[in-house]
Amino acid sequence: MIKSVALKFLVVIGLTASLLVLSLTTLNDPFSKRLRSSTELVLNGYLSQMALRADQNALNWFDRLVLHGFTVGGAMLAYPLYPEASQALWNCVYGNGEAVELSADYFKESPFLRKKVAQLGIGDHREMGLKQAEDWRTSLVFNPYNLRITRDSVELYYPAMHFKSNPKIVTQVPFGRFTVKFRDNLVAAIQGPPYRLYARWKREE
Repeated sequence: MIKSVALKFLVVIGLTASLLVLSLTTLNDPFSKRLRSSTELVLNGYLSQMALRADQNALNWFDRLVLHGFTVGGAMLAYPLYPEASQALWNCVYGNGEAVELSADYFKESPFLRKKVAQLGIGDHREMGLKQAEDWRTSLVFNPYNLRITRDSVELYYPAMHFKSNPKIVTQVPFGRFTVKFRDNLVAAIQGPPYRLYARWKREE
């Protein structure tokens, strides 16, 4: 009897959570719009206030606990949509400084990067920026970015991946219709040693 009640309770909780996520990220009915707007306002406002505390070196133990929670939860939630960004974030906080190679499956097919490779040609092209709207998925990993182009290959890389301690640098992370605005100095407050991050693929003529 107790097991049956517990199972039903877990099913209800799971369905409620699923409907909430669906409402925040996908649905666009009046209720979902209001819920999404108010949730974004509260969450992004909280992150903004925390960024101010981080800028003043005034983060407390609870702030750091929340940041680690955001890192773990964010990496898990982002993985299906942005696996490269998820891996980059995880290694920024929990990595040991060793170089990390990302899958090039997305980057080699990116219209933005294909165009840049064609424009730039052979050479080591460094510290180039991009607007998030130009290539959301790449911008969540490499911004600025570097391209090493040879006759046979392309390497997209950043030599010392880390987040800057600047609360004015904001990355917008979309989860469907829901957008989280995360400031670089929040991750900088808990990140580990810088590391080399790269993706490499065969160049197509």
